[in-house]
Amino acid sequence: DGVDTAKSILNTFRCGHSRGIAPALILSYEMFRKYADTINTVTELNLIVCDEGHRLKKLDGNKTIRALSACRAKMRLVLTGTPIQNNFEELFAMISFVAPGYLGSASEFKSMYSNPILLGCESGANEYERQRGETAAEALREKLSHIMLRRTQEDILRQLLLPRIDYVLYCKMTDLQTQRYKQISDRIRRVVSSGQSTEQVDLDNEEAEEETGSA
Repeated sequence: DGVDTAKSILNTFRCGHSRGIAPALILSYEMFRKYADTINTVTELNLIVCDEGHRLKKLDGNKTIRALSACRAKMRLVLTGTPIQNNFEELFAMISFVAPGYLGSASEFKSMYSNPILLGCESGANEYERQRGETAAEALREKLSHIMLRRTQEDILRQLLLPRIDYVLYCKMTDLQTQRYKQISDRIRRVVSSGQSTEQVDLDNEEAEEETGSA
């Protein structure tokens, strides 16, 4: 069954690393959590790549993060298409998973970076607080530049595609389209005037009735 198949694949993965073959394993976060005890016995794992990294954005952690954190991979890489903006706890959680201790403890991070930056952004901040916040923000950007690579869609497409040019063309309706447009407009106007919902307008039946009447 599925469980036996999963266990067989994981066993092949584990044994392969012990023999120096270094196979790759692709699985969901849920599967990793379920079989973490087996996966985390691999001591020669070179790299773990976590896609949809926004799922790791919890400072206090959860079962998935704890399972991943116990992985013995020599390198960790997190991919995310979700910008981390104005939420320092999420930023700290993701960086701490990739590079444990790189930003210090949670209290040190708040004291050195997040608190001064947030205070300096307050509308009532004085000149000293604003300057201190800017200094902390610049220090954080510099520190993150060594382990974080940020690329926007514009940065990537600019190198591959020519600038987009939009042309807007206005086309006059044909006589038949004009007639049909007037029929629909009149029908909706009558429905609205009678207090009904425009969702109740049956345009096809209305057209059939008008054709029958004209015949």
